Amino acid sequence: MCQVKFDDGLWSVFILSVFCNILIFVAVDGYRNNPHELGKYLSLFFGVTVFIICGFEHCVANMFYISMAGMWRGRAVIFILVNTAGNAIGGVLIPLVRRSTAKKSAVL
Repeated sequence: MCQVKFDDGLWSVFILSVFCNILIFVAVDGYRNNPHELGKYLSLFFGVTVFIICGFEHCVANMFYISMAGMWRGRAVIFILVNTAGNAIGGVLIPLVRRSTAKKSAVL
């Protein structure tokens, strides 16, 4: 599994990482803002389930897989750095867009 991940292009890993954390943000935001108890847990469940089914890349999960496979090499470090950068950007993308939109609507 790790070798298949390493054979993927770095741009692909980056994009899959961005989408992963967009879904994780949506899941956590849904949990935080949903007034219904069932809705809170459904948002978490569906957000995480969709990112797993889609094959998106999460740096913490990948670090676990690489460690368990004993495949820490130069390519693995580059892979994790790109993966982490994509996760970080994906995690702040929606809040930045929300903030930008809120500022624009406040000016109008």
